Amino acid sequence: MSEREFSAYESPENYHSMNAAYSLIALLSRNHYL
Repeated sequence: MSEREFSAYESPENYHSMNAAYSLIALLSRNHYL
């Protein structure tokens, strides 16, 4: 992986969107199993 790809992967915008996606998945799965 090049430095440019790595910096794009580590960018706050990408991290925030990934974090939001994981939070949504966790919420849906938790509701599904309750």
